[in-house]
Amino acid sequence: MSPSALPATSSYSIATIPADGIGPEVVEAGVEVLQSLSQKLGTFKLDFVNYDWSSETYKKTGKYIPDDDCSHGHEARVIGYYRRHQLAALAGSIGIAPTSNLDPTRENPSMFEPIHGSAFDITGMGISNPVATFWSAAELLDWIGEAEAAKHLLDAVEEVCEKGIVTADLGGKANTKEVTAAVCEEIQNIMSKKVQA
Repeated sequence: MSPSALPATSSYSIATIPADGIGPEVVEAGVEVLQSLSQKLGTFKLDFVNYDWSSETYKKTGKYIPDDDCSHGHEARVIGYYRRHQLAALAGSIGIAPTSNLDPTRENPSMFEPIHGSAFDITGMGISNPVATFWSAAELLDWIGEAEAAKHLLDAVEEVCEKGIVTADLGGKANTKEVTAAVCEEIQNIMSKKVQA
């Protein structure tokens, strides 16, 4: 295929704000599946900027938000991690449900995040459920106009969950990295089927 026949590639700047508790773990999982989708689909590129607005940063600097971090916020759509517990029971686990704060004018960044809390009781154990982060990432993709990528991500998550590759909160035995790897592998399977079709 000649370079002029290649599809246009959109680029997006994504801010990640892992915060405390299991935030770094699930945000890392979200970044990994988004990068996998971007590479496999090839229609968009993502540039991630990580903002460390954690309690540890506050202890070290006396500020939750470093002075220079706010100046970059207007340039990025935001996928982050904050404390929310509403509606988790409806999903069957607090590790599943996404939420978003949208600016319908699109003049300011919108935020996409899991609703679960910091879960300090399992911090650093590698057992947190990344599904809500993946679902939040799919909502972000849809919002920025990458509906095909969003669908592939949700299809991959659904397939992995149907196979029983889930964390303990959903009755499974997989850890965060195993679920993430399975979703990335399923994205590859989806893309392979797409190429063969």
